[in-house]
Amino acid sequence: MRVTIVGTTNCEAFAFSGAGHTCNHGPVRNPHNPAHNPGGSSSGSAVVLATGQADVAIGGDQGGSIRLPASWSGVLGLKPTFGLVPYTGCAMIEATLDHIGPMATTAEGIARLLSAIAGSDPLDPRQRGVIPRELDTDYMPALRHGVNGLRVALVREGFAQSGADTGSPPSDPEVDRRVAAAARKLATLGATVEEISLPMHLDAFHVWNGVVTEGAADFVMHGAGLGTNWQGFYNTALAQALARGINTRPNDLPAPAKLVLLTGEYMRREYPGRYYGKAQNLRPLVTAAYDEALARYDLLAMPTIPFTATRMAAPDASIEDSVSTALNMIRNVCVANLTGHPAISIPCGMSAGLPVGLMLTGRHFADDTLIAAAAAFEGMGDWRGM
Repeated sequence: MRVTIVGTTNCEAFAFSGAGHTCNHGPVRNPHNPAHNPGGSSSGSAVVLATGQADVAIGGDQGGSIRLPASWSGVLGLKPTFGLVPYTGCAMIEATLDHIGPMATTAEGIARLLSAIAGSDPLDPRQRGVIPRELDTDYMPALRHGVNGLRVALVREGFAQSGADTGSPPSDPEVDRRVAAAARKLATLGATVEEISLPMHLDAFHVWNGVVTEGAADFVMHGAGLGTNWQGFYNTALAQALARGINTRPNDLPAPAKLVLLTGEYMRREYPGRYYGKAQNLRPLVTAAYDEALARYDLLAMPTIPFTATRMAAPDASIEDSVSTALNMIRNVCVANLTGHPAISIPCGMSAGLPVGLMLTGRHFADDTLIAAAAAFEGMGDWRGM
């Protein structure tokens, strides 16, 4: 297979935004309506796909940064199982949340790229004792598996959110309706679709926040994107460039990046490790709740983002507006970073001219099941007309 590398893509500054307006080279705009955000932080990767400039792209995901732009830009994005794709050579934000994964315009593109980048790498300590020895990383056969016999659960807590406790907009009823209808379409192909309650889903955002805030400040401000106390490949050239930029041009960072880093630094100085540790200690409870649900169902379904792409913040927007626009859409997506389960965003329709994303979450290392579901859904017709 011949591959042409087109180039690199834009992304949000330090990946600390899920919108599209904090890129160092200027805002990345939604390919369906330039007045709206494309999603981030892998904004450029999603847009080059949606505009036909590339067939596949790579994204990074610490709190949804593959699936967010996939949802708002109308492409597919898979956050693989934690550790499945080596993180070797990449700058870290938080070592226990970091993921790299494929984005594409088709399920076949996701399968091809994942097959190419997944697998064992002794230089990545995340993988030690995590990847099953017998794991098959050829995901192309999954395109033919279908969904007949699969059990799919609509997670009630992923819908109809008020947003009051996270400062997010409330769920859009039209987005909820389209996502639920899309998931139920899988029943026409032989899947069983039911609704369940998973209360821990709503608590998970706060646990994730405790991990990422102090963890990111530690890795980025003091660890030059590498940190210490792990054995593997250290990308020293990248670390030096990152550290030089932080030391000489910190004021160039956009408000959302400053807020995350300064909050994390405050926590580090005033409560060193206390709340980060508490969040990490609570993390297994979230994972166990998801594992329990996935013992009964093959896939968990909900909106990737429960509302369509927000309007892009103006260049002279207040700090409050810039930060809110950057971080108000991550509640559903960040949970899989915490638990390590694979999750994919699949475009499933349009609302007021903007894409809607269906997110499916599966069991650890059952990434092939997500690809099978994406291919089956794709086979039902053009998502734009759904």
